[in-house]
Amino acid sequence: MASGGSGLIGLEDPRLAIERLALGGMGESQEAFWVLFDAAWPLLERFAKARIARKGLQETLAKDCAQNAFERVCKYRAGYRGTTEGEFWAWFGKICDNAVRTALQKERRHPRPVSDLDQGDEFGLLTPSKCSYPDIAIETQDAFRALEACMQEVDEVGQTVMRLRYWPPQLSQRCTAELLGCSPAQVFKLEHRSLKSLLKCLNAKGIEYADDMFA
Repeated sequence: MASGGSGLIGLEDPRLAIERLALGGMGESQEAFWVLFDAAWPLLERFAKARIARKGLQETLAKDCAQNAFERVCKYRAGYRGTTEGEFWAWFGKICDNAVRTALQKERRHPRPVSDLDQGDEFGLLTPSKCSYPDIAIETQDAFRALEACMQEVDEVGQTVMRLRYWPPQLSQRCTAELLGCSPAQVFKLEHRSLKSLLKCLNAKGIEYADDMFA
């Protein structure tokens, strides 16, 4: 596990990490926060999956919700004001619930398309509609070319994470971590950074996709 500041070196117990987060660690420096997040990951992941599973969602949508929930933790961590572990879990539970509502609303507004592009493309690349990231519904060949061009602007490690996570066979964060020899939390951090860069590049090319989750 990576080390960080604020006396976090050697922190390995997920429950101790949760306790530290609950006592205000969400407001730690970015480096210290990621050390806590890394250590707390097993419990956070288990809780999120269990909470989201209660909604009876399809597997793909449930995975999107879990991903979105962790992104929201990163985005809103500085606004957390709890002082107990119970308050922390209540806060995280609401984040998971909000992620489900957002995903369902998005699914109703923009059902994932099935188009003739599924049949393959002349460039030997992955077909557009097979890209599973929910905020990038690639519907045209031009948009897909832009996506591939923007992928080239992501660093090599980021590209590897993106293709393992969102291109078939769409590995889980845990499987991706095992392949790369790092923690699932580190995979999440790399994925989050790469998606932010990707969406910024696409928007610069005039292809607008929502990126408010990364603000």
